[in-house]
Amino acid sequence: MLPRLTALLSLGSIVTGVGSSTPSSVPASAYASDYIVASEHAPNILTIYNDGRTHTINNAYLFNPGTIAVTAYATLRIEDGYVKAPDNGYKLDTEWPAIRLSIGSTLNATGGTVTGALAMRDGTDGGEAIEIYNGQAGPITASHAHFYDGMDVVGGDSQRNGQGGNALHVHGFGTSVFVHGGKFKGGKGADGDDGLSIYTSNGGNVYIYSGTFEGEMEVGDSSVIAFYGCFMQNGTVVSGVFADETNLEVNVRAENGGEVVLIPVSDQECETAPSTAPSPFPTLSPQPTVPRPNDGSNIAVTYGFTIMAASTLLHFILVAVPWQTIPVVT
Repeated sequence: MLPRLTALLSLGSIVTGVGSSTPSSVPASAYASDYIVASEHAPNILTIYNDGRTHTINNAYLFNPGTIAVTAYATLRIEDGYVKAPDNGYKLDTEWPAIRLSIGSTLNATGGTVTGALAMRDGTDGGEAIEIYNGQAGPITASHAHFYDGMDVVGGDSQRNGQGGNALHVHGFGTSVFVHGGKFKGGKGADGDDGLSIYTSNGGNVYIYSGTFEGEMEVGDSSVIAFYGCFMQNGTVVSGVFADETNLEVNVRAENGGEVVLIPVSDQECETAPSTAPSPFPTLSPQPTVPRPNDGSNIAVTYGFTIMAASTLLHFILVAVPWQTIPVVT
C-alpha cells in the first residue's frame, strides 16, 4: 500500500499513512504542533509514520484501538498518551504490536500506557506491546527508544490456551533501548504461561537504569541486557537496587550467547560483594571496601608482643633465681 494513501481495507480496517504530503484524513494544522490525529472510532486502525518527522501522542489523541508503525527515521513521542492494539490484533493478527519501530526510528516515552492485543481466539498468543526493530542489515538503520517514569508497557493477555504477550521486544543489530523508569509487565497467559517484561534478540541491547518489571526477561543471541546499580546474580536471578533506590529481583534467561551485564554506578555505594554463586555471566559490581588482614598492623602487634615477653622473662630471672658469689682467686 502506498504510504501517503488513506484507504479502507477488508475486515473494516483502516490504514493511515503519514508521508511528506498531508493525507486527507489528517488536518493540515496538525503538522504545526506535531500532533497526528487518528480516528478513535474506526476498528483496527494502522497508522504509519514514515516522513522522518517527530509525532507526539498525548492525552488528547488516543489510539484505542490502534496500531502505530514508525519507520524511515521518524520519531514518536508519547506524553501521557494511550495506545491499545485491537483485540485479536490488526486484521485479526496478534503478531502486530501496539507500536512497532523500524529503520532508524526513535521512540521517546515519558508517560502514558501502551497495551498489546488481547487474544480471544483459541490457541492464540497475546500481542506484544512495543517492538523496537532494526529492519535492515546495518547499524545505520538501528532504531532506539528511551523510557521514563510514568510510562506503562503491558503485553496483551491470552484468554484461551495461549501465551501472554511480551511487554517490550528489542530486535536487530545495533538497536538499543534505554530504560530510565516506567513499568513493564508481560501479558497473562493460559496456565501461568505469561509473557516477558523484556525480550531482546539478534543483537538488540537493553540498558536498564531504573524501572519496575513484572514477568521474566530473556536475552537472546548476540544481545545484552545491562543493569546499572548494585546488583548480584545467582544463577538466572538478578537482584539488587538501582541508583534511585528502586529494588529489583527478576529472572533473566540467556539463550544462544545472550549476555547479562551488571554495571556499578559511580555515585552509588554498594554494601555487598559480587555473588560467588556459579554463573556464566560476568559480575561487575564493585567489591566492598574493608580493612585488609595483612596490611602491616599484624606485624606491629607481633613485634610488640615479642618485646614484652622478653622483658618479662628477664625480670623473672633477675628476681627469682638466686645469684652465687664467684670467689676471686688471688
